[in-house]
Amino acid sequence: IDADGTNHVYYSNRSAAYLKKGDGNNALEDAMSTIAINPDFSKGYSRKGAALHSLKRYNDAITAYEEGLTKFANDAALKKGLEEVKRD
Repeated sequence: IDADGTNHVYYSNRSAAYLKKGDGNNALEDAMSTIAINPDFSKGYSRKGAALHSLKRYNDAITAYEEGLTKFANDAALKKGLEEVKRD
């Protein structure tokens, strides 16, 4: 990211890494950066939803997944994330 702060994939991957280690706040920050750089990248929305879910911000997570699904109606990760957060 220091070498190329305009590559949305770097932020997306780091968001996933933060989430895996239990750091929902930084995961959310990087997910937001992913979407800001490339709003047409579906993983940005699934990363955002997952980060919000981990922070127990369930309504915000649902909104993030639904926002992604308006752009990517057939995205399996978005659908799965939405189902999971609705169960909680």
